[in-house]
Parts: sequence; structure tokens; C-alpha cells
Amino acid sequence: MNSKMKRKGIVFSIILVILAALYLSLAQYFDVVEATKTLIAGNTEVSVCASCHNLGMYLKMPRETLCSSCHEYRWSATSEYVHEKHVQEQNFDCKFCHSEQENINQEPINIDEVTSYITKYLDQKFPGDWQVSGTTLQKGSYIENGNYRIAKEVAGLYKGSMVSIYVGQTRISSSVTDPSGRPLLAGYPTPDTVAQVMKSGKAVLTNTSSIGIITYQKIFMPIKAKGKTVAVMSVSIVQ
Repeated sequence: MNSKMKRKGIVFSIILVILAALYLSLAQYFDVVEATKTLIAGNTEVSVCASCHNLGMYLKMPRETLCSSCHEYRWSATSEYVHEKHVQEQNFDCKFCHSEQENINQEPINIDEVTSYITKYLDQKFPGDWQVSGTTLQKGSYIENGNYRIAKEVAGLYKGSMVSIYVGQTRISSSVTDPSGRPLLAGYPTPDTVAQVMKSGKAVLTNTSSIGIITYQKIFMPIKAKGKTVAVMSVSIVQ
């Protein structure tokens, strides 16, 4: 009798798991359906998805990665809710999250798009102006030296990327770490492109390079305080 009850309990548990999985699948399906319903803007019907995707707009990275770069990821949020929250309430430009390319990491990299996205992201994450004192780099009240959050945050925007920050010829921050978790700052020559960007104040896209089987393209972008270039950030993006 007990063995029959146990078998029934196991079967019942399996059924519950299947029903739960089915429910989640249907919930995601109806999220998409809801997202394609039209919003009324005056007398104009605008499809939430089509307003971007018919123009060839794509998310710059997987949704979870993109959302988590600014706040805690909310998997249950519908596309309609996300659009209303960010565009209508917070006045974000569509290109903050979307790109005209299906994947921003595909060649060729749009240097203006990448630098603009990183700049806007850092302004949101670390409010305030850039400042440099000696080799100490500061944005608002936050100091990068010894904390390395800016390098890590930017590296998190592009899967597999590597980020370094230079003040003059000194590498003061990096997302690349040694086995103990400490950023690799010393022992590597500063690229000549750093001095070029410090002098010109203009971002530079270097030729594709490879480390093992991984291919990168590197952007050197100026960091400016009151219009003057005070530091340079290099971002190596996987191709």
C-alpha cells in the first residue's frame, strides 16, 4: 500500500513539474503577444516590437546581460513594460539598448556607436565629471584607482572583452586579472596608440588582432575633463 502511495506521489510530482514548465513557456509566449499589441499615440498606432525591429533594430547584447548592466535583471518584465519604462518615462534613446546591427560584436565595429554607448552608460552608472590628479582618475565622487569598477563594468558590456585605462603612459586600471584576482597593471608596454589618442583627443579603432583562437578589435577612446583629454580607455571586443 505504501509503495503504491509513493509511486502515485512521484507521478503526481512529475505532473506538477511538467505543468509548471508548460505554464512558464505559455507565460513567455503571451509576453511576446502582449508586446506586439499596439499602443495609441494620438491617432497613430505603433507596434511596440515593430517600431524598432522593422527598422532593423536589435538588442546590443543578450537581454539578461543588457538589463543587468544597469539594474537587477527582471525576467518577468514584458517588452511592452520595458519600452514604456525606459523610453516614455525615463526618456532613453532607442539606440541606448538597440543597434542597427544584429550583434554589435560583428565586424565592422561602429566606433562612434560603441564610444557613445560606453560614455552614456558610465554617465548613468557613475554620475559626475571626470577628474585627474597625478595618475588618480576620478568620476564624480568615485575613484577608479584601486577599485577598478569602471574597467570591469565596461568589460561586462561586451562578452569576452578586455578593458584597460591609462592616465598618461600609466595603466591605472584593467579588467584582466592574474590568478589571484588582482588586475594586471605593470609589466606590459603601453601601446603607442595611447599617446596618439591623448594628443588628438579622438577615438581610434586598431586593426584586428588575435590571442590564441580569439580575435579582437580594439578601440582606444579618450576620457575628457572640461574638453581636455586626461586619460584613455582601451576596449578589446571579441569578433
